[in-house]
Amino acid sequence: MNSQEFAKIFSSKESYLLFLKKQHEKVHQDFNDASKPENKATKWKLLRIEKVMKLIRENPDYQLGYCFNCGKILDQKRLQREPESIWCVPCVTKHEKKFRHRGGHWAFSSKPKGGDEVG
Repeated sequence: MNSQEFAKIFSSKESYLLFLKKQHEKVHQDFNDASKPENKATKWKLLRIEKVMKLIRENPDYQLGYCFNCGKILDQKRLQREPESIWCVPCVTKHEKKFRHRGGHWAFSSKPKGGDEVG
């Protein structure tokens, strides 16, 4: 993703949500192709995109570019590589482990910048 594309996507929540919707449709199409060996990773990406879209819609005060959980500024290189990221690496690592151990139940709080809250 070049810097112009990046700036356009992150110019507003509406453009970001539109981008996520397109990403979701693309990933969903890939997921439906059962012949692909990376189906598990694709399912995980679908879940992440769906959760991000839901959290952004439900929390109008969330500011793009900041960790939803702790409020720290997200690394721009991370956002360019994974634009659906709304959590910093330490927060997402910690909570993805809990997600997997909870049998697929999301460990994040549905409220932004709540410190170490777990839903």
